[in-house]
Amino acid sequence: MCNDEGRSVRGTKSQRRKIVIAAIAAIALVLAGCGGSGGSAREGHPEPPTTTVAPRADITEVPRPTNVGDQSFHWYLHPAPNGAHALLGVRRLETSTPHGAILLIHSSAGFNTDYVEFADDLYARGFDVAVGCWFSTVAVGDAGDISIPCTDGPAFKGVVDAAVPDVDSLVEAVRHALGSSTRLMLIGFSRGAGITALRASTGSSEPVVLAAGMYEGWNGLGSTVPGGEVNVLERVGGWHAPTLIMHGTVDGAVPVSQAQNLEAALRGKGVDVTAVYYDGAAHNLGEDPRAPDFVDRIAAFGCEHVGCAPAS
Repeated sequence: MCNDEGRSVRGTKSQRRKIVIAAIAAIALVLAGCGGSGGSAREGHPEPPTTTVAPRADITEVPRPTNVGDQSFHWYLHPAPNGAHALLGVRRLETSTPHGAILLIHSSAGFNTDYVEFADDLYARGFDVAVGCWFSTVAVGDAGDISIPCTDGPAFKGVVDAAVPDVDSLVEAVRHALGSSTRLMLIGFSRGAGITALRASTGSSEPVVLAAGMYEGWNGLGSTVPGGEVNVLERVGGWHAPTLIMHGTVDGAVPVSQAQNLEAALRGKGVDVTAVYYDGAAHNLGEDPRAPDFVDRIAAFGCEHVGCAPAS
């Protein structure tokens, strides 16, 4: 996963890929008419049986993206607003033990194979997992590029009310793929955490994890969306979803004060909120050695609020 600075959340990525991701983010934002978390997928997963997922007829199964080596996901297109289509990848546990699902909402750097890898980490902890794009992204570079194209996705809008239905389309796609009764949790990263927070403020009930999120309509990079983005702190009156906030104290892209202010606003409304601040950590929590329990805390929160299958 990558943040708005274009840096991978995993520590093993090369400088070249950091530069590529930054380019992806810039191109995506330019194409959307506005300014503005990377890694290789795992190999060796067996191709899943076609009976693993029985989706509703209103989503269409499509071939695996060519630069996704992980064969354990089923891939779908689901209708999105204004004639667009959301691309969704789903991996489902082969178990009868009750468990929930986790949907990853990417940052404004765009959808890439790191989200597939991160989803695999959560799958191993007992969840169905889903990854997809909430806005259109484009591929850059050669066939080994980590960006997953979503060329028919919704236009990039930023953290604004008009983008909430785009995220809704991903949520609907997960429920159509896994079943309408699926207990679902959302994880948002950076600007993806911002749009996840804005959606929660509209009254959605799914538990949310907000990693290094932008909540006050601005960030430390100087990039803006025409017309501005929503200050979610002004919208918490409708929020009732259980919430886990995670942020580094020296985040240079989005100051930790935004997370602290959101935590205070939610506590003032009586929302069930847990906040974890990683001392000395920057924006990319998944790659920072000062956030060693990043995945474990997300998994524990998911087990508590949507359920997880025990490790085999």
